[in-house]
Amino acid sequence: MDAETSNVSLSELNSLRRLTHLLLEIQDKCLPKDFAFSSTLQSYEIQVIAEYYIWDWGRRIIAEKKFSKSRILGIRSTGKFTTFAAVKALYPTLEHFRLRDIKDGENIVPTIDPKGLNELKSLQLEYCEELKCIVDASLQQVPATAFSNLMELSLEGLRGLREICHDGRPPKEFLEKLESISVSLCNDMYTLFPPMLLQKLHKLKKASIESCNKLEEVFELEGLCHSGEENLVLLSSLEELTLAYLPELRCIWKGPTQYLRLKSLKKFEVKRCHSLTYLFSSSLAQSLVQLEEVIVWRCGRFEHFVSSEEEDNKGEENVVAAKGNNILLPKLRKLELEDLPRLISLCPKNYKSTWPTTLEELKLWGFRNFAPSFIVELEAVMKTAFEKLRILKLINSNLQLCNTVLGLLRFGLPNLEILEICNCEVKVILQLEGLTADGQHKFLLPNLKEVRLNFLKELESLCKGPSHVLGLQNLTNLDIGWCNCLKHIFSLTLAQNLVQLKYMRIKKCEELEQILVVDDETLLNNKDRLFFPNLFQIKVEECHKLKCVFPINIGRHLQQLQKIDVGWANQLEEVFGHTDRADLINNKEIVLPQLQELSLVNLPNLTNFCSVGYHFIFRSLKYLCVRDCPKITTRFSYAQNDQSVHVEAKATKTGKEDGSVEFPAEINASKTGKEDGSAEFHSVADWSHFDFSDVLPPFVEQ
Repeated sequence: MDAETSNVSLSELNSLRRLTHLLLEIQDKCLPKDFAFSSTLQSYEIQVIAEYYIWDWGRRIIAEKKFSKSRILGIRSTGKFTTFAAVKALYPTLEHFRLRDIKDGENIVPTIDPKGLNELKSLQLEYCEELKCIVDASLQQVPATAFSNLMELSLEGLRGLREICHDGRPPKEFLEKLESISVSLCNDMYTLFPPMLLQKLHKLKKASIESCNKLEEVFELEGLCHSGEENLVLLSSLEELTLAYLPELRCIWKGPTQYLRLKSLKKFEVKRCHSLTYLFSSSLAQSLVQLEEVIVWRCGRFEHFVSSEEEDNKGEENVVAAKGNNILLPKLRKLELEDLPRLISLCPKNYKSTWPTTLEELKLWGFRNFAPSFIVELEAVMKTAFEKLRILKLINSNLQLCNTVLGLLRFGLPNLEILEICNCEVKVILQLEGLTADGQHKFLLPNLKEVRLNFLKELESLCKGPSHVLGLQNLTNLDIGWCNCLKHIFSLTLAQNLVQLKYMRIKKCEELEQILVVDDETLLNNKDRLFFPNLFQIKVEECHKLKCVFPINIGRHLQQLQKIDVGWANQLEEVFGHTDRADLINNKEIVLPQLQELSLVNLPNLTNFCSVGYHFIFRSLKYLCVRDCPKITTRFSYAQNDQSVHVEAKATKTGKEDGSVEFPAEINASKTGKEDGSAEFHSVADWSHFDFSDVLPPFVEQ
């Protein structure tokens, strides 16, 4: 609504006696001083926005909250809120309120609404710089009840905010229905929930506190033991707690924690809280019966998950003694630990931690320096704790930790699906020496689907020992990169197990000489076995000592292969090559029926796609790029009758048999018909029909 029509339109609203539903967006300068919205509206969404703000700002309330037939008010303006008399009649029925960039008002209640906004369900306050508290209980105008139905509270960028409720007891029913609170960029707060407020949070389920630079404690408990409530139980509904970027946070719970019962807590996430030394007191840790996820990242002074006895408050001693010294986490499913240089242990010396058999995901990142006691504790429990482990990640950690954790693989890990190791000092991933295929060691890792190995500068071999004990029949993705000591990847025995492998990416393994360690004669002797029968894509880059990607006769097995991408390999001579004893088979025609994309780029010594005398046929090719391969002599041709591309490697000749150019200097053809020099694969769905006859010579039957 613009300035020219606003007064007429708004004045007409209140004359519409049957108007019950209203959707309105209006600039703040268009609100007349003498206008007020009718209190008879049953539902409304009204957005008052400064002229230069994006008009869809207010509509995000509906999109994010999925409210329908609700009473919604959003105001974003650089003006003074007290000037918006037009909306005062809406407060008694208002359900969702979003306020941003307002320049006046030190509190919401009683300054903005002295009646307490008791129908409000969600409140979002953003960048109101003068706001110091939500409720000021020191003022006489404060109502007896306030925010009694509020379920969601979001506070963002309130630089002057010091507390939620100022001075004295909160009003009756204040925040007693609150389920979710989010606080971020409120840099003048030291304590979020003092004791009087904490006792109101009976239904709190989710709390997220981020980037509050002065916050020292979240839940203040001191004084609760003198409240006279013998059966006091706090935070029993809390399910998720996130604390991030709080540099001064020293205590999550300050004071005796015997009244806390975190029996509903499922997810606990702590990131970049550099002053925090532990998560739980010993008594509190014993109430974590529902905890499923624990994530602790980059907390520079973090030492324990559970505080030592000296750090526990005296009021907890009787509680701990009654429960014993066992700390159980019966439902823990995910544990992520990253960059904790001062970590000493999970539990203090006089406590015993029992890891659950429910753990599914373990991620250890940045464990270069840590106390030896942590390794001892980890090693003591891991043999019984990882029966259901699905995801295992080791990143930027030292050899001692890697060897300890990778020792798990010898026990089988029957449910492991993802294994990722990055920037570690490990030399061998699977130490299989001493194992046999009989008994408990048969078919290790039968459900492993993805393996990612990157920046392993010392890696020499994927496995050492009898690889026939591995059961990698479900492995689909293999990603290896920056492993500069790795000379080969698969033995024949190991390759035979990879019947479901679909994606293979090998990048910058500078010492890699062979992907598959086998000669063609051995392959022929094992002609009844299939190698990589479901391989969908192979990508090889910057492996400068690699002479060929696969032995020539592996090509017959790749009936599902759709993409080949090879580039920047200085010594590569053939994509499919062979040894001197390869010519033991008469049929030298190999069909790759599903191949759609072929890219060969910057291969200075590539002479042939395949060994001399062999003939590859691509019946489904849609993209072909050969660039910066100056020595290649392979003939690429196109058969119009069945629209197939033929690739034939012939012996080098001094003359030209038919007087034509055997191979174009550069080919870059896709079914878009573009010749832009790009070597990247494009989505098949984006291509229209293209005739390769425009760039390839016709195929001539020999």
